[in-house]
Amino acid sequence: MPPTPNKKPLRIILPKQGHRTFAQMLRKPGEQKRRYTAREMIKYMQMAYNSVEIREKNPSLLTLGDVVRLAHNMLLEPVEKVAADLIVEIQNLPPELHPLTEPEKRTRVGRPKLALPENDSPAQAAG
Repeated sequence: MPPTPNKKPLRIILPKQGHRTFAQMLRKPGEQKRRYTAREMIKYMQMAYNSVEIREKNPSLLTLGDVVRLAHNMLLEPVEKVAADLIVEIQNLPPELHPLTEPEKRTRVGRPKLALPENDSPAQAAG
């Protein structure tokens, strides 16, 4: 089935230079003061102020929904532009903050498998 002519595939073009960090997106240009209050963060990002501070240090914790809310509700910019800036920032994170460097710390989610006692093995039960 050929693609419909009115829908274009999503292309993320990464900026070569001059990208903004997540912290810079939240601040007024050239200032350390935030452009949004804690109340606005909760309203528009649906995120507590402390959560925003954590994500400023490690933007790889942002979800896709966070990026969309940031672009649409706060920055009023295209999602592709905001996502491209964040991707560049995440790629330049120090190794200890990079999301894929420590897979051994991930834990298995779910119920642990129970071991059968030696005398109750399935082979003995069948025979």
